[in-house]
Formats: sequence, structure tokens, C-alpha cells
Amino acid sequence: MSKPQDADQAPASPPGGWFPWLCGFLIGLLPLKFGDPIIFPSDMEMPSDPILWIFLSWPLNWGFWLLGLTFIASFFAGPLRLEGPRKWLLLLAGWYLWQWVAHSDSVDKALSGPALAHFTGCVACLWLGMRARPEGAAWSNLMMPVTILFLFCIWSGFEQHFWGLEELRKTVEENPSLVEGMHPWVLARLQSDRIYGPLFYPNAYAAAMVVWAPICMGFLLHRFGHLPGKARWAMPLLLVLPCLACLYWTRSKTAILVALLLMVISLLRLPFDRKLKIRAITALGVVGLIGFFIVFAEYFQKGALSLGARFHYWEVAWKITLKHPFNGTGPATFQRPFETMKAPDAEMARLAHNDFLEQGSDSGIPGFLFFTGFFVWGLAWTGRKVWKSEDPVGFSLWLGVLGWSLMALMEFTFYITGIAWPVFFFLGVLATQAGRQEEAREGPTARSAA
Repeated sequence: MSKPQDADQAPASPPGGWFPWLCGFLIGLLPLKFGDPIIFPSDMEMPSDPILWIFLSWPLNWGFWLLGLTFIASFFAGPLRLEGPRKWLLLLAGWYLWQWVAHSDSVDKALSGPALAHFTGCVACLWLGMRARPEGAAWSNLMMPVTILFLFCIWSGFEQHFWGLEELRKTVEENPSLVEGMHPWVLARLQSDRIYGPLFYPNAYAAAMVVWAPICMGFLLHRFGHLPGKARWAMPLLLVLPCLACLYWTRSKTAILVALLLMVISLLRLPFDRKLKIRAITALGVVGLIGFFIVFAEYFQKGALSLGARFHYWEVAWKITLKHPFNGTGPATFQRPFETMKAPDAEMARLAHNDFLEQGSDSGIPGFLFFTGFFVWGLAWTGRKVWKSEDPVGFSLWLGVLGWSLMALMEFTFYITGIAWPVFFFLGVLATQAGRQEEAREGPTARSAA
């Protein structure tokens, strides 16, 4: 951490709160408009009708332009002062620099190049999160646009569930020529009732629910915490119930289990009678797991094929890591060695469906250790700070990042710009919050956690 301030001196906030607003707009926009994996080349062109901009995804290079402008603006947003243990940030620097090493010897630079640009965006978003420094009114300035734009994500899921998917299927049936230009993933989505919102596929949309729901709920508790009694919970519940509905409609087994775990962790932290807390957690766990196995009974009866496929992806990813322990095969290149190493009857995969193992496959053991250490240390350090505090804001941020980290054990959301960039941003905000709390407790003699 940087040099501490006097105990009675409040940390400097961005002038007028304009920078948190700018960051909030960018972070809220990302899942709505940039929900495709970076490994899929896009030749998307925006329509001539500006009205359609509201409903269609945007080219990824637009996201880089928006991020670049926000990054430049961050240098005009008050004094340069960052909280967070320096050794933790060195892990991020080590991981990022190692991606360049892995890229230099990549088996497919057409895949590694966009991935490297995406990783640069992740690091830039962490910087923006640490620069946003939300507190007081500035916290509302940041989270208001994030929450409002997240409501559009929820609306997108409801629209698909109740009429959008059916209308899309009818359109394709009436115009068979449309199928010729469709990606296989799109065709697969048409054959299912699982919703995917504005993102690439249902599990990515479920991951967005897992990340954004607790974060936005924490903001609403902060915003309406002054209301008396149970009224303060009204707005958060109005948000979380539609999120749970969308989560269920995605039929994402991993996300549902992660959401259940986050609820248990939330109950552990609530300040009420210990015996009552144990009963509530037991009831939630038992009812939740019974409901889970009832809902997905057919999936398990068929042999849990997708889980078996993932085990095979992970096995091959480990073998690739051992074969290329120093710098892997290059960022986002898992599919290239997997084509030759997979079992003959195994389904083809472009990514390892485990963002941590993917780091070992793509950038060797150093890349895996840097990346895993960065998130484990970050979650452990910030979690210790927010757990002791009474601040719902910091705890909700921690829950959201923890939810993504657990999802990353089964999915490839780190390679989806609309999810990965915001997660790094939220982690940067969380580190700033935790660093500020540490300074407040230790007083003017506080020193860096490094």
C-alpha cells in the first residue's frame, strides 16, 4: 500500500464522482454487449439502423476502445493512490509477463494474439477498479449504472424464456437458408430451452448471475439500508428473485450449486443466534441438494455425460502441462494439442473448461502458479478483511468474485470479455476497500501488507 494518510483525513475521491459513473457504465455494458469468447474470430458489422445497436452484440474492438478511453480518463480522476499488498500485485505482473513468454512460442498465434489482448484488458480493469475508489456517494455513482444495466441482462433472460427462443426457432424454420451461416453453437442453442441472455451460452449467463446478483444486492442493501425494519430488504429481494429464476432457466448445474454455497456463506456471516443459524444452514443445504437432484435426476440417470467430458478435458490439460511445463502451448491454444491427444470418441473442445488448468496448459507451470496464487491470495486476504467488517458492500463484492472463481473450476468464463473484465474490476475495487479498512484499523502507522 502507499503511504498512509493521517487518521482524520479521508481518502481522496474522484472529483465530482464522474469517474465511478464512467466505470460503472463500462462494467455494466460489458456483459450486455461483449459476451462472446475471445477465441472466436468475429467479423461482425454493426447495422446501419442505430436502433438495432440496443439489441445486438457489439464488435469486440469497440470494447477495447471503450476500455482504452476509460483507462486514459483514470489518470485525471484524482491523486494516484492504490491500496493492496504489493506482493499480490507482483503475482499479477508475473502472470501477465509470462503470457508474453508463452505467446512468443505459441503453437497458434492467431489464437494467442487476441487472448493476449484480452489479458491486457483484464489487467487494465483491475487498475480501473483500484482507481474507482468507491465510498459514500461515489459507491452509488459506480453501482447505479452497473445495477441498471444488469436489469437489462435479467430482462433478456425473461424475454428468451417466455417468447424469444420460440420466436427465433420459428424464424429459422420459416427461413432454412439462415442455418447455413449459423455457428454450431447457435444451432445447439436453438434446440434447447436453456436461456443464455446476452452472453454466448447458458453457463456463461449463469456465471453472470452468480457474480452480479450478490454484488448488486449488496449495493441495494447499502443504498436502502436507512429504511426501517424489513423494508430495507424489499429492493434486494426484488432483484435476487428474478436472478434465481434466470439461474434456474439456464439449467447450469455448476452455477446452481455455487449459488447454494454462496447462500450458505452469507448465512454464516449474518449476526443472529448460533443455533438458529445452524438450523437455517442445514435446512437450506438439505432442501437445496434434494431439489437439485430431483431437478437433474434425468441428467444423472443418463450418466452425467458433460461431467465425464470435463474430466477428460482436465486430464488432457494436465498432460499438456507436463509435456510443456515451462511455457505451455500458448495463450488460448488448448484446442490445438487436444485435437491430437483426445480419446477417439471424445467430443472436441476449444477450451479446457477449467480456467486454472487452462493456464497450465497454455502457459506452463509458472503461468498456472502465478494465476492461481493471484486469485487464492486475493480472495484470502480480502475475505479476512470483509468478514470482520459490518460493511455489506465489501462482503458482496467478495461473494461475487468468489462465485466466479468457483465457476472457473468448471467453465471457461475467463475467456469471455463480458465476464472476465468486470471480475478483475470488482477484485480491484475489493482490494481497495480491504486496504482502506486495514489502514483505518491500524491507524497512521500502517504499512504495506507487502
